[in-house]
Amino acid sequence: MTSTTTRPGTRPNRKIWSHANSFLQAAELCWEHGIHEPLAVNSALAIELYLKSFLAIDLVKDERSLVGFTTERPKRGHNFIDLIEEIDSDDKTMLFDALNHIDSTTDWYEEFKKHENTFTDIRYWYESDIRATIKPEIVDFAKQLGDAVLAVGKTKHA
Repeated sequence: MTSTTTRPGTRPNRKIWSHANSFLQAAELCWEHGIHEPLAVNSALAIELYLKSFLAIDLVKDERSLVGFTTERPKRGHNFIDLIEEIDSDDKTMLFDALNHIDSTTDWYEEFKKHENTFTDIRYWYESDIRATIKPEIVDFAKQLGDAVLAVGKTKHA
């Protein structure tokens, strides 16, 4: 078995971004059909993956052979603020600049905070006595974040 090492990956990682997009597309289909719980869960998962695209690490078996990728400091949970704090400061600045270019009137940090528990609150609602509120605007937020991450990628890798 050949061992692998790691190196900083291309960030944002296009494959992780694409994977996030598939969950956003699923959320949009749920929206079209009025299916609210999966809409919220898929949107939150897309947001999480868009953020994780900035934490990519390449798995290599030698200097030229990329065998896969992972994310640095993987941790359990779905906390958006924790993920944002792990993003390199230059990338974080570029991300928030891109978000502000999309809509300069939104407090994006507050937007992340507003939706940060959506995945667990909706996905695991049956484990609690409290029925979580589904905020349908999370789909728009996920789309705007995906657009911002794409813009950062285009700028960094032009």
